[in-house]
Amino acid sequence: MSQGPFTISFQIHHVQRDLHFLSEALDRKPVFCFTAGQAVGSTVRKTSVWHAQLFGGQTAHDFEQALAALLQYVEAHRSILADFADVDAHMEILLSFKVTPSIDLAHSVQLHPFVLYQLASHQIGLKIQTIAQDL
Repeated sequence: MSQGPFTISFQIHHVQRDLHFLSEALDRKPVFCFTAGQAVGSTVRKTSVWHAQLFGGQTAHDFEQALAALLQYVEAHRSILADFADVDAHMEILLSFKVTPSIDLAHSVQLHPFVLYQLASHQIGLKIQTIAQDL
């Protein structure tokens, strides 16, 4: 992984459940939390969504430490996460990286298969997004 700012966030969607209780259950204040049927701007939410940033950093070493902390976090909250491992819910980890386009023409992320296995065993998906950082 090239150096640069990154965040690791957790997002849970559910077709009908109010997810506000997750803030206490998962020990995180969400960046946002909306309930199915709630008006957000000019649209009405079709699903409930809870989104919280878990970890962040700048360097490859920070990223390694954040991944280890992520696996510990998932394990520590496995009982509550098991409630969402069904057909009406979708859980995903978002890895977000800011890159400088003029410096990084390509961005790579290497994850050990164990990380992917641990997330998949809890039915947690993974999304990687790259955001252009202003010069």
